[in-house]
Amino acid sequence: MENEEIIKSLVQCAVSCRKSGFNCLKADNIDELKDCIEINVLTAEICERSAEIMIVSNSNETDKLVEHCKTQLLLCIEECEKHNNIHCIESVSSCKKCVEICKNFILNISPK
Repeated sequence: MENEEIIKSLVQCAVSCRKSGFNCLKADNIDELKDCIEINVLTAEICERSAEIMIVSNSNETDKLVEHCKTQLLLCIEECEKHNNIHCIESVSSCKKCVEICKNFILNISPK
C-alpha cells in the first residue's frame, strides 16, 4: 500500500492520543486536564481522518493534509508535556514519532 508508513503512524498516534484523553478523564485533577483532554481527542480525530483520506486518495496534495497533522501533533506535544502522568508521556512519545514521519513524508513528496 502506498503511504503505508505514515498511515500506520497516524493510526498508532490516534490510538495513543485517544487513550491519553480518556485516561485524563479518570484523573482526580480533571479540571487541570481539560485542555489536555480536548487536544488529545482532537489530535486523535485529525490523525484518524487523515489516515482514512490517505488510504483512499492518490492525490499529490496530501502534503497539505500531513502538514496540518504535524501542526496538531506539535500542539498535542506542547500540552501533554505540561503533565507528568504516564498516559501523557506515552502520547508525547507517539506524537513525536509521528511528527518525524510527517516531516519525512513532506520532504519526500515536495517538488525537487
